[in-house]
Amino acid sequence: MKQKKESLKGTTLKSALCWGIVYSTATAGVASVLGNNSSLFSEVFKNTILLFCLAGAVRGLLVWRVKNGFFAIRFGRRPRYL
Repeated sequence: MKQKKESLKGTTLKSALCWGIVYSTATAGVASVLGNNSSLFSEVFKNTILLFCLAGAVRGLLVWRVKNGFFAIRFGRRPRYL
């Protein structure tokens, strides 16, 4: 069965949404529990959502490049044997 290849845009968006929301919620939850402050959750969540979404998008980009045979870091060149 042939698998449908995901586009770069779709992969980075999916990874940014998934990992950004998961890690931001987890970080804010831990901060509010450790800080014994219920209002701390919303403050930390707002501050970390952009950071973790960006990190998730970068992760999605690297995963897409590796799956499609590109070097992960080096200027987008494919190896000669592919």
